[in-house]
Amino acid sequence: MHSLTPMTFATTRGARRLPNLPMAALLLAVALPAAALPAPAYAPLQVLPGSYSAVLHLQAQRWDLLDPNGAALQISVSDCGAESTLPTGLWLLTRDHSGAPILLAPSATELPAGHSGEVPIGACTDAATPHTLRLPPALLQALESHASAILVQN
Repeated sequence: MHSLTPMTFATTRGARRLPNLPMAALLLAVALPAAALPAPAYAPLQVLPGSYSAVLHLQAQRWDLLDPNGAALQISVSDCGAESTLPTGLWLLTRDHSGAPILLAPSATELPAGHSGEVPIGACTDAATPHTLRLPPALLQALESHASAILVQN
């Protein structure tokens, strides 16, 4: 009887070496032209209620802060200036490397070409860059303490 090793198998005519399957797969993948591979199809992003804790209505310049039961507290920010170029979709509220609050777009949020996917957030009273989402200090504090995901709508 022949002993088996990971790379050989026994036959009635003797031991044979198994082909190197990972290398064969790599060679096959390289040999296929990219056009022969189907493009991935992504379904439109569906944002379910409960997957976000605040909603920003860009045109109305209004925020809806949602409690766990679904009730909304509406806050107008027309005197402060929400960034009108903020792409619609789901955004995550987090902090940048220096600890400042930012909105971060997950990969499912469609962004215009050249957009970094990060939007700094600052208080109305703070000096801000042109692309900063400016909020009243009380709203900023409420978002930082109660919101983790924000749905931006027109």
